[in-house]
Amino acid sequence: MITANDVMKKGFEQTKLGYRMEEVDDFLGQVADTLRALESEVEQMRAEKDEDDNKIAVLVASIKDYRAKEDAIKDALIDARTQKNEIIEKATAQAEEILAEANKEADKVKSSINVGIDEQKAELERVQEEVKNFKRELMDMYREHIKLISELPGEITDEDEEEYEEVVEYEEEEATKYFDKVQ
Repeated sequence: MITANDVMKKGFEQTKLGYRMEEVDDFLGQVADTLRALESEVEQMRAEKDEDDNKIAVLVASIKDYRAKEDAIKDALIDARTQKNEIIEKATAQAEEILAEANKEADKVKSSINVGIDEQKAELERVQEEVKNFKRELMDMYREHIKLISELPGEITDEDEEEYEEVVEYEEEEATKYFDKVQ
């Protein structure tokens, strides 16, 4: 490649029918100036190209870094989804276990309560039957006493009869009140 210095240093042999030296020198000077301007422009373009190449290299590195980060984020997201599903499955299983255990315990308590209720009902029925029997026996005893009293010799006056009926009525009422309270 020819430089502006090469053009300026170039010399030509003089001949008789040649060109005017001054015109050739002027023209060569213009060519050299143009070449210098072009060389300067080329150098500037090379510097810009180098700068652009550096910027491109930085951008390529940034893109690679962003892609690596994007892949890492995608992997983390996939891991998070997997962990979420595992946690949900584990929590669901634990909840089912807890619920099954609670239901089992509730059934035990319910069964125990039902047994207690049945025992209490049986006891109540037994006590009610006892009270009924006691009341019947007591009433039978009163009747027997009345019969025995009425068989005693002597006359019963109307006043005795009224007093007797009042006592029997009172005793029956008191016995009924007592047994009603017990039940």
